Amino acid sequence: MKQIHTAIIIFCTASLSFAGAGGSKHGHDNTHWDAPAFAKAQSNPITYTQSSRQQGEDIFIKNCASCHGVTGLGDGPLSSTIKPRPTDLRTMSGKHKDGDFAWKISTGKGAMPAWKGILKRSEIWHLVNYIQTLSLSVKVTQKKTKHERAQTHGH
Repeated sequence: MKQIHTAIIIFCTASLSFAGAGGSKHGHDNTHWDAPAFAKAQSNPITYTQSSRQQGEDIFIKNCASCHGVTGLGDGPLSSTIKPRPTDLRTMSGKHKDGDFAWKISTGKGAMPAWKGILKRSEIWHLVNYIQTLSLSVKVTQKKTKHERAQTHGH
């Protein structure tokens, strides 16, 4: 627990130093954030495996969860201090190409730091493999919630 707390403090400090240093001259705005076509077309050079997913999850917890939340909902401890709020990655995963996520992670925008030069290229791709699995947990949660509702209503 102490390691997680220390990691969050370090990340918070680092994030504040990167605020406004992303891929937009004026920071993050409310328009849709599109990656360029060349980035979207890029394939993930890291084959998806459970090991890659686990590495990506570890990177996510260490570097992304303080803003995006442990489950990727955009509800991390810092989310209420960021305008606009961090993206709900669970609804985005599975709908965007790997290259799109990798470019956005590398480039950053507004309060989201550009991770290129901080994370290794391979770490970014492992992170993409993990992010792409978050939509699966949305489906599992929705099914579970429906089942739980049925139990509480006597169905």
